[in-house]
Formats: sequence, structure tokens, C-alpha cells
Amino acid sequence: MEREIDFNDSIHISSQQSVLGGTLMIPKNSHALIIFVDDQGKGQHDSRNVHVAQILQREGFATLLVDLLTSDEVANQPNTLNINHLAERIGDVCKWASLNPQTEHLNIGVFGYNTGVAAVLKAVSLQEINIYAIVSLNGRPDLAMEELKKIRTPLLLIAGHKDNPMVTFNEKALPHIQAETKLELLQDSDKNFLEPVILDKIATMSKEWFIRHT
Repeated sequence: MEREIDFNDSIHISSQQSVLGGTLMIPKNSHALIIFVDDQGKGQHDSRNVHVAQILQREGFATLLVDLLTSDEVANQPNTLNINHLAERIGDVCKWASLNPQTEHLNIGVFGYNTGVAAVLKAVSLQEINIYAIVSLNGRPDLAMEELKKIRTPLLLIAGHKDNPMVTFNEKALPHIQAETKLELLQDSDKNFLEPVILDKIATMSKEWFIRHT
């Protein structure tokens, strides 16, 4: 069912002397905002993010697809792997959402991809930001091992069952996570999760997690 839209437009967020671009969509009567982040700095242009966001929007979730890196930073490959840099950007985005008049009343959830998940976990552990739930797609929580014991935010881990290294990375992190955590393994998916039927499953898992925890 389509929701009436209160807001749907491009936004700009100041962070570390840079300006990050994003797309904010707020259905009427939303109670939660899901922020989409990745490690490639193209959150609002990633087809996976767009697909999942559209399904969440139909369920009444507001969504913010944000590019954590500027175009100049994307051209410099080390920026996409700099977890501390990404964590600071995520913290600034969450703080913006908590102060922006259109979103300040919304509980915040985060949908993260790959090493962007480690940056989310580091941001939550180091900064005063209130995130109610995290969904990790093909994430690397093992890269934030020191921070895991500080995390109290419910965390859903999603990985492809045939991607043995990624499954191992997630299983390695599980014993160190103190918050409510669930690992879901997707059958018959490639490691890029580009098939619409797989993205529908990911969106359904994410929707249920965010409904429960935000």
C-alpha cells in the first residue's frame, strides 16, 4: 500500500569540512528513519539500497540514502576502507537527523553494507548517538571487534550462505556482541545481492527487524 508522502527531496549534510549529499523520503505518520550507509560513498545511488528503501517506505518508514564520501574522496580508494573516517561521517549524519526539524522526532535505524557496518558499530560505540536497530548486509562486524562489547543496539546480520569467508567473519563476531543479535543466511544468492527476489527477502528481514526494534 502506497503511503502519502510528507517529504521527498535531496538534502545536504555538513561533515568534516565537506558536504554530503543524500535523498530523504518521509511517508506520512512515520515513526522511524532508516539511514542507509555503505563503504563506497554512493549510498543514494546503490541499486540495493534503493530497492530495500522503497519497500521500507511502503511500510511507513522514512529513509535517508546518503553518500558518505564526496566524489573526490571516492576517487581515492583508501577512503572507502577508512573505517574511522566513515564512522565520523555516520556520526555526523545521525546527529543531523536528530536535530533536523523534519526528522528529530523519528527513531533512527541503520542499514549498512560491507565495511560500512564496522563503521556504524564504531560510530555507535564512540559517539553520543542513539540508534535503535542495525541491519548488516554482507557486513564486517569482525573489523570492529573491540567495539562489539560496547554495543547495545539490536543487530541483524545477513550474509549469503555460499559466501564462506563472509559467513566466517560474521560467526567470528557473534560471541563478542552483547546486544540482541541474529544471523540470517540467504540461500542461492550471489555475493553482490543484486537479484530482485533476493533483495525482496532482504527487505522483508530488515522490515521485520526495524518494526520490532524501532
